[in-house]
Amino acid sequence: ASLPQSASLKNRLIRRNKLRSIKNAPLCVKRKGAENKKIIKKEVKTMDGILENFNDKSAESTFTSSDVESNKIIVAVCCIVSILFFLPLLMDKNSPYCKFYANQILTLFACLLVLGIVCAIIGLIPVIGAIIGTVAGIAALAVAILMAIGAFKGKAIRLPFVGNLISIF
Repeated sequence: ASLPQSASLKNRLIRRNKLRSIKNAPLCVKRKGAENKKIIKKEVKTMDGILENFNDKSAESTFTSSDVESNKIIVAVCCIVSILFFLPLLMDKNSPYCKFYANQILTLFACLLVLGIVCAIIGLIPVIGAIIGTVAGIAALAVAILMAIGAFKGKAIRLPFVGNLISIF
């Protein structure tokens, strides 16, 4: 009979220690939260640094703040869904912001078409084709997301290497 009592005593001690560790948990979470805020701020600064590398200051100087504010959501969405490259022009034909991003999104769309064709051809190679196609898809999505973030912030993000190729609008 004494054996089960010692086992129950042991279980009670284990439960009590677990409760103590749970009571102390919020202090640990608070410390981690403060550290996470510092890390997030550092990552945001890094993101701005990346965007600044592709920012066209001369084109950005032509944007007005009211123009950016009224069109930034539709332009950011069009950066992600690049087949809608004409939509910013439908919103405001005279806007330098919309014209700039319509050209950039059209360029992105053309590059994605070429990339898709190349990946389809390379995709015929069994393993290497799948790897290259996956990496190319992730890179294209990353470029589109960075472009959308830049558009939402009102920056003139020009695509690297091909950003000056198409200037229709």
